[in-house]
Amino acid sequence: MPSIRRRKFLKSVSAALGAAPLLGACGGGGGGGEPASNARECTVTGVPSSKPPLLPSGPALPAISNTALPRLRGAHLNEYADWTDPHYSGWIQLPQLPAWGANVLRVFLCPFDQTGAPYLPGSPLKDRLAASLASRQPVIEWCLSNNVHVMLCFSSFLIWPVSRNWPEDDGRSLWRDASAQSELIAAWAALAERFKGRPGLIFEILNEPQPHYPGSPNGDERLPAGALNKLYPPVIEAIRAVDPERWVAIGPEWNFADYIDELAPIADPRLLYAVHFYTPSSVTHQGIADPSTAGTVHYPTSGGQFETALNKATLEAALKPALDYQAAHGVRIAVTEFGCSKTAPAETRLAWTTDVYSLFEAWGWDSVIFRYEAGMWPACFRQSWALENSEIEGLCRSIFARNLPTA
Repeated sequence: MPSIRRRKFLKSVSAALGAAPLLGACGGGGGGGEPASNARECTVTGVPSSKPPLLPSGPALPAISNTALPRLRGAHLNEYADWTDPHYSGWIQLPQLPAWGANVLRVFLCPFDQTGAPYLPGSPLKDRLAASLASRQPVIEWCLSNNVHVMLCFSSFLIWPVSRNWPEDDGRSLWRDASAQSELIAAWAALAERFKGRPGLIFEILNEPQPHYPGSPNGDERLPAGALNKLYPPVIEAIRAVDPERWVAIGPEWNFADYIDELAPIADPRLLYAVHFYTPSSVTHQGIADPSTAGTVHYPTSGGQFETALNKATLEAALKPALDYQAAHGVRIAVTEFGCSKTAPAETRLAWTTDVYSLFEAWGWDSVIFRYEAGMWPACFRQSWALENSEIEGLCRSIFARNLPTA
């Protein structure tokens, strides 16, 4: 089955849901993220501890080093969480990740808070991201102290459908206005200075680069030709001027694997080329735009609902452009988002995730699954992307465990 373009799917989601801010920014292709109000309802307070718990006893992850980046296997962290609250229930769950062997968490930095309200409207991006960073700093510090790498990713929007998107929220475009591009460069230079010399942090310059803005009339609009090839080098140069050892991730438009050949490879030994994978969205996003379709689309299949078979070969074909790019340019590929929502049948979700992981492992790719909820009550898991307490937890744990030292 041909790859289903994520932006087309999201356009249908937007049409189905209207303007309701339901879905998380990348969110497994914008899907399944809990609204901030629901997230608050699903948190726990009153945990009898004034500080985060220690790592459980057991095999520890290898110490983080500035000299080499190990194979990354981990998860994207639920962004609808209050890590500044020492009583937040996520602090009880979080230690299980490194105990399982997960050695990376992906964390959004965003100019908007969990409700979609802007941080410091009218201020430079570096100040807005500093405000976002403050809300995430406790979990970042905890991860680094427990040998879990942190992938700091700039996301220009948090909630889908896009109600606010930087820099359109102040009337500019990242792709047309030099002032916005300068702000992005300055923001990453400031982050590089803040974390200079600290091992374990990876900078992902831009989550799902795309031209959409609130009220965008064309859901299939493409970025201007060569836009990313003009944007990435000066950002990387600004980071390198401060911290030449920092690992940096860049990705094609929407992080689509089939757009990766539009990226001009950059001669830098500490770059990750980031792609996202939710193909086919008819499987991974079933029930999101139309709840009545939840649990109705199966994987694998020899046909039936589809014109052609849907199986591991289908997934491999969809990822082949990134595999070819890796072979042609000798780069390191990281899948910084992938997943199948719990709105799919349990056996389908497990089969799809098993096949996807088997490809990533065979090809030596880094992998960050969407997502780890951390602190949400099980009632919130029913239509989410949670890996814990789900049909894929055992599989994920078996993959993460490959990061643990062997006896």
